[in-house]
Amino acid sequence: MIGRIFGVAVFVIAALYLKSALAYEASFGDPLGPRAFPLMLAIPALLGSASLVVYPGTSEAFAAKDRMWVQSGAVICLFAFVFLLERLGFLISTAGMVILLALLMQARPFAACATGVVASPALWLLFDKVLDLPLPMVGDWIG
Repeated sequence: MIGRIFGVAVFVIAALYLKSALAYEASFGDPLGPRAFPLMLAIPALLGSASLVVYPGTSEAFAAKDRMWVQSGAVICLFAFVFLLERLGFLISTAGMVILLALLMQARPFAACATGVVASPALWLLFDKVLDLPLPMVGDWIG
């Protein structure tokens, strides 16, 4: 039952996302247009969530309370990342997010910090230089 409920929720969100993506138009930019990436996300989400509704798999109970705290912490961490991205910049906010998520998943503190310090500039280089998607390296609060 939980799989079906989750499937319906994701289906509704993906359908609204798809509707918004189809309405978006711009007369400049990428030859594929600005809606290509949202469509690449929405269509598989619609298909995957519909398959959860039709074939929910085995019935699972809700996660234990201690696991729910970890999942809630991850969601809070991701919202904080979005809020702090422009203020602190990509490098600091991404490093902090990776470190906190790794600690939530019970990584050793040194491994969590090392992963955050390495992943943050690597992701910035990938997005900013390779994919040409400009990101703020440092934020408004810093420089």
